[in-house]
Parts: sequence; structure tokens; C-alpha cells
Amino acid sequence: MFFALIVIGPIAVARWSSLGELLADRRTLAELLISQTARWLGCVFLVLEVGGQLPGFFAYPAAFGDIAVGVTACVAVIALIWSMSTRIPIAWSVLGLLDFVGAVGTGFLASQALAVVHTDPPTSVFTQWPMVLFPAYLVPFSITLHITTIRVLLANRGRARDGHTSVATSAMTASG
Repeated sequence: MFFALIVIGPIAVARWSSLGELLADRRTLAELLISQTARWLGCVFLVLEVGGQLPGFFAYPAAFGDIAVGVTACVAVIALIWSMSTRIPIAWSVLGLLDFVGAVGTGFLASQALAVVHTDPPTSVFTQWPMVLFPAYLVPFSITLHITTIRVLLANRGRARDGHTSVATSAMTASG
């Protein structure tokens, strides 16, 4: 299910034209991105590591990566709203995706199923409620937002380069 959401989510957004137009507005996209500030909740991994429920091999990079992405989400949102450049929000989204690659990778390596890296304790806490929400819901949702952000911003950049007025430009012109 995890990988299905990652693949199907951005495709559905791209195919649903009215949603795509809505997301092309920088303010609407910024409202979605601000939800990524909740990534600071990754600090719970540190608490679980101290409590002996997660290995440091997973907890430290996953927690600090999530905290960094969550705190810098505000920077990406401000850049998205106040700047005509899309470089900062795109770079931030790539950083967020790379954090997930590291976290998911170390999580799988330390899992009991693969046991490539033998840790005590393993990452089996993610099979129990409420921690199962991280791999089952929060990670796919955040990955979908990162990919959608990159796609929308690159599409708007392409439209602007081709001389077409993007929805974001026309919305900002109409409002102010």
C-alpha cells in the first residue's frame, strides 16, 4: 500500500485538472506545504530510542532529518509566497524526499524481516498502534506532497518560460 500511494497520489493530482489548477496557486500550495511543519514530530523517534524501543541506527538520522525538514518548511512556504523563484521550495522538497529515503532505508535495514543490520531493539515498534501511522499514512502523505510540489512548481516554471501565464501568476495579479 505504501508504494501504491506514492505512485498513485501524484498521478491522481496530475490527472485531476481542477485540483492541478488549484495547486498552481502559490498560496494554496503554501497552505499544503505548511502541513509539513508537523514533521518535527519525528522527535518522538529520539524519545523511543532513549526508552529502548528504537535503535539509534534508525532513530537519530530519522529524527534529526524530520526535525530539519519540519523546521525549514516555514522557509519553503515563505519563499513560495514572497518570491517568484521556485528554487527554495523545490530544493526543500528534494531534501524532504532524501530524508525519507534515509529513514525508510535504515528502517528496512534494521527491521526483523530483513535483519541486514542487527539492532537491539529492531524497528518493530512501527508495526504497533499508534506508530504504525508513520509508515502507513504520514510518510506516503508527505512523499505525495513533496512530489506534487515539485511537479506543480516545475510545470509553472515551464509555462512561464514558454510565455504562458500560469494560474499562480494570474491569481497573484488579480488579488493584488
